[in-house]
Amino acid sequence: MGGCAQSKPMAAAVPAAEKPAEAPPQLDASKEAPKEVAPAVAASTWYLVDHTFKEGCNPEDWWKNIQEMMADPEKLKAFHVGNTEKGFYNHSFNPFGQDHMMCVWECKAGTAEADFQKCLDDVVGQSMLVNKAMKIPAELCGGQFPYASAFAKDSAVKLDEGNASYPSSTAWFLVKHDMVEGKTEEWWSATQKMMADAAAMEAFTASGMEKGLKNHAFVPITQELIYCFWECKEAGMEAALQKFVDEDVGRGCFTNTLMEMPAAMTGGMSSYKSCF
Repeated sequence: MGGCAQSKPMAAAVPAAEKPAEAPPQLDASKEAPKEVAPAVAASTWYLVDHTFKEGCNPEDWWKNIQEMMADPEKLKAFHVGNTEKGFYNHSFNPFGQDHMMCVWECKAGTAEADFQKCLDDVVGQSMLVNKAMKIPAELCGGQFPYASAFAKDSAVKLDEGNASYPSSTAWFLVKHDMVEGKTEEWWSATQKMMADAAAMEAFTASGMEKGLKNHAFVPITQELIYCFWECKEAGMEAALQKFVDEDVGRGCFTNTLMEMPAAMTGGMSSYKSCF
């Protein structure tokens, strides 16, 4: 399928700070590292990919093609197999509207970033999307990636099928945390201190759960740019989530942008099991 406009160059992943702080592995005291994170094989590389539409492209055309593929089991399987044979696995598709989506991808050890970009542009985007791949550095996430590895030894993930999804009646958000200038060391230092204190971490997690808020994944791109997957117990809790991420998570160090994943676009499904 031809492109709608001249493709923009790949937006490079934001480089990490020269001396990155050791990351808090999760903003959740109950979260354990997936068993596959440290297999006896070379580790995968993980990306959070931001998808927007090229100028002149109609989102409805892309969605029509995707929906037709989703309705055809053979085409859908071919899509998944074609990607995984190249060493690329999509763990989650997170739409915020017809014109903006973000996905979590895992690239098997030994794959080339240029080949991954080509897969995003040609196969996933069908020449209609601008695909910005942002690497999730292991040194910043503490080796705890958003999902269990698809390419790890003895992985339970079925490579010829789509990512696991679960029915959910709760509300889901991807929260973008932009560090306020000059606050980097303050936030990371305080967060590391909290993570080292089991009682403090349990209190933090319990406080969120009592408010109907659950952090499922901590996804740092750099020390200054972080994303997190959050679940709200019910719809209409945007104000409560905003207050919590501003005061308890960000502590005045972040500008926090809430991006909701509407149930109408996800089909009432989530890539995480609900905690409510």
